[in-house]
Amino acid sequence: MKKIVYYFIILCLSCQWFAYTQYKENTNIEVAKIFQSGMVIQQNETICVWGKGEPFHEIIASLGKEKTKTIVDETGHWKVYFKKRKASYNALILRINNLVFSDILIGEVWLCSGQSNMVRNLGEVIGGMQEFDNSNKDYIRLLRLDHPRLVAKNGYTVKELNRSNTNDFFEGSWSNLSYVEASKFSAVGFQFGNQLNKVLNVPIGLIQCAVGGSAINNWIPPEALKASILTSTLFEKDWFTNEDVDRGHRMRGLDAFQNIYDNNTPFFPGEFKYRWMCEPGFLFEAGIEYLSNFKFKGVLWYQGETDAITSNSVNRYKTLFPMMVEGWRKNFNNNDLPFVTVQLPRFSKNTWPEFRNNQRLLAESIPNCYMSTSIDLGLEDDIHPKDKIPIGNRVSKIALKHIYNLNIKDVDFKVKKLSKKKGGLYLKLTNSMNQINLYPGFELGDNQKGFRSVVPEKINAKTLKFTINSDDKIIRYAWAAYPKPDVKLFNSQQIPLGPFEIEIK
Repeated sequence: MKKIVYYFIILCLSCQWFAYTQYKENTNIEVAKIFQSGMVIQQNETICVWGKGEPFHEIIASLGKEKTKTIVDETGHWKVYFKKRKASYNALILRINNLVFSDILIGEVWLCSGQSNMVRNLGEVIGGMQEFDNSNKDYIRLLRLDHPRLVAKNGYTVKELNRSNTNDFFEGSWSNLSYVEASKFSAVGFQFGNQLNKVLNVPIGLIQCAVGGSAINNWIPPEALKASILTSTLFEKDWFTNEDVDRGHRMRGLDAFQNIYDNNTPFFPGEFKYRWMCEPGFLFEAGIEYLSNFKFKGVLWYQGETDAITSNSVNRYKTLFPMMVEGWRKNFNNNDLPFVTVQLPRFSKNTWPEFRNNQRLLAESIPNCYMSTSIDLGLEDDIHPKDKIPIGNRVSKIALKHIYNLNIKDVDFKVKKLSKKKGGLYLKLTNSMNQINLYPGFELGDNQKGFRSVVPEKINAKTLKFTINSDDKIIRYAWAAYPKPDVKLFNSQQIPLGPFEIEIK
């Protein structure tokens, strides 16, 4: 009997020791926050899993049946790699020492970023939840990265202040496509992924890393901003009094930090105890840089409203958007990382026509960058329209054609060629028009003498002819903040011809 009691005590002590060593081992190891149960990992890419730990601690990892191991380096960081895998609906288990993540799928992963019209959620838009009802709920997975409030009139709470740093600013959990989670997710992002899943028949992972009201400089690597004469002053002057900074960003920052910031002290980005979300480069540091080892198929980008406020900011976008694309491609070690962007829709802001044209020119000049038009959508007096499902459908078709190389017809409806010949100006389009009557919205002229409305002659399904004057230097289309009457030039897929301004040569 004494022997039985003795062995029982030894067994209990052993179990306690084993439990303690398991706990200690887990507390010594951290896995990057993006790795969670229910996630999707990009197919056909080497899989990197990374984290932190006690230096020289052993990491034993497995993904499904594949196993590997490494040692935490002297700086406290570790990485392991798994082979490329094809998309599959068969769930995998990821183990890192005693940490276990289950129900992991391999498929297509997209990063959905930008500002408030990317954030606008599925539950708020026209037809959003009907699209959810008809979706493949088991195999579209969402990661919505939440963040502290942009508007905090009475100041940030202690919890919000504690999150005002690059490590804790974004928080989120991977989720299946439940009614509640889908209703909170980006409408444009969801519908984009929903259509990809239906056509490609693979799991889709969507990561929403977007902030309402954000400017493009918030998403650019700080090093690039500091190296540019256009943006270096954002770091060299008191940020809260710097006229180069959007006034709304400054005022909201002062509101958020009102209980802990002395207004008489100059505020230099990155040097205050707490970080403000609209500081130059902050959202890149907090959201994009953190994901550098993770693989994406591409980026879905819907942003620009904040940068379309003044003529100066509109002009700066021509430099800042390519700077952002280059910075993200470098961050993800992928010089061909695709960007699918959304051109700003209709809205009564007089700087928007020029901004839209800049978006068009940028998409045409940056390799592997594509743009969806939306000049037929939007509201005259609401910068957050609810017609987001058509945008999600359009950007998905662009991705399916240009990135997945599928035979999707009439995706790019734009000017193919402009030629001046005897008798007139000929404008050739990339695909056929479905409108056969009048074509309102075309103008000829120049910026000095002004423009006049013109109605072209239809030569064939893809070509229009204009009678021009000898001093006409520019042709433009839908060149208005909110075109009236509505644009009527569409192709067979109901894609509108987007706004443009082209020099006549």
